[in-house]
Amino acid sequence: MFIRNDIFSAAQPIPITSLTLRKERYLHEIGHAIGLVHEHQHPNRDQYIEILYQNVQPSMRIWFNKYSAQEVDQLKVDYEYSSVMHYGITAFSSDGKSQTIKALHPDKESSIGRVYRKELSFTDVKIVNLMYQCAKQCDSSIVCNNGGYVDQNCKCICPDGSDSCSKAKQDDKDGECFNAHESWQCAVWANQGKFQRNPRFMLESCKKACRQRET
Repeated sequence: MFIRNDIFSAAQPIPITSLTLRKERYLHEIGHAIGLVHEHQHPNRDQYIEILYQNVQPSMRIWFNKYSAQEVDQLKVDYEYSSVMHYGITAFSSDGKSQTIKALHPDKESSIGRVYRKELSFTDVKIVNLMYQCAKQCDSSIVCNNGGYVDQNCKCICPDGSDSCSKAKQDDKDGECFNAHESWQCAVWANQGKFQRNPRFMLESCKKACRQRET
């Protein structure tokens, strides 16, 4: 997910349809409204994906074209297959089933998924924080390692959803406490209160995230 340099040049309407009533879809549309572009249109996308234009509906090919580095500021945030701003691998195919986006690393295609099943990725949240300078009031001495960022509360947010990448903290050495599921997703679920709604699943799949939420 990356931002356009003309973000404030015009109002961005958010279409309300039966599709955008799904949380994942309105997250995608709100992303556009605050200045985010499609992940697969990122200037460096050719290092990560291939667009199979021959399978894309002709009228929709514009939404697969690549932006230039002059049009989009990446803010040094990495490309993310799981971004809510990334189209699915069969998005807008001419026959409704052919692949339109191919990951150069095949094992990443499952991460691309489909927009209507996604949550915000770590990079989605990170770039909005950077774009709107949410940590502007924070002390510059706060440093986050391993790709983490300082949030509006002047805390480090790390790619796994914890704050363990803060220089002021030691990494968690407890090998008995780990997430069986993807750590960022576990952190999102924990913040959304899924531990209270489905404690058995969370303790089995997201034990580390649950413990971090309780501390």
